[in-house]
Amino acid sequence: MPDLGEIAKNYGDRVGFIALLDDYAGARERAAGIAEKAGIEFAMFDAYHDELSELQKMCRSGYVPTSVIIDREGKMIGDMIIGAPRGGYAGLIDDALGSPAP
Repeated sequence: MPDLGEIAKNYGDRVGFIALLDDYAGARERAAGIAEKAGIEFAMFDAYHDELSELQKMCRSGYVPTSVIIDREGKMIGDMIIGAPRGGYAGLIDDALGSPAP
């Protein structure tokens, strides 16, 4: 989450970030604590909220964390990212956008 918080700041309004929190014991509380310590400013939602059910189904992998890049039409770009990517998230996002952060 700290890496995503920093990247979210770097990409500004070019990319939107949200966190979907699974409903296992204490997940929301732990995520809120991590987000506060890391200065995370993007939204965090309960993954089982009715309006997010399709996104939750798309992102379900059985692993935490799982990240996905989704285009404006709601289609997943590339594969699910299980765990933290070795090269970081920026390269994956730059590839999806076709250009690096300013």
